[in-house]
Amino acid sequence: MMKQSNLIATQTVPLRSSIPKLISIIDRTMFIRATIVAVILGSILTLANQSGWVNGDDPLHVSQLILVFLLPFGVVATAQIAGAYQAAIDSSGQRDSRVGESLFATVISHGIPTRAIVIALIFGGINAAVTISELL
Repeated sequence: MMKQSNLIATQTVPLRSSIPKLISIIDRTMFIRATIVAVILGSILTLANQSGWVNGDDPLHVSQLILVFLLPFGVVATAQIAGAYQAAIDSSGQRDSRVGESLFATVISHGIPTRAIVIALIFGGINAAVTISELL
């Protein structure tokens, strides 16, 4: 009769707790970048969408003015936070990170298109809701 070994093969699997909390990923530079993009893009959109107000012909639409600054800020900040969270998952060993992986494979494996669609739907929905409520 063969004697069985008491040794059990173990595999090192990082615990879910090794992924940093979402709040610990957020830093000041993310909000600075989002603010810079929002100011630049918001100014351009204000000039394009409210040219009548800029020229003094039409009244100011305050909700639209707020949206043209808040929506780019929200999109950029959300995308940066989601990207940083994905990077934290990759560096924690939760995912198999392949060196030399093509850009297309990386984009698909990290769920970037899905994340972009979700962010666009959320912020586009907010924009549509505010714009429609102003028309009613």
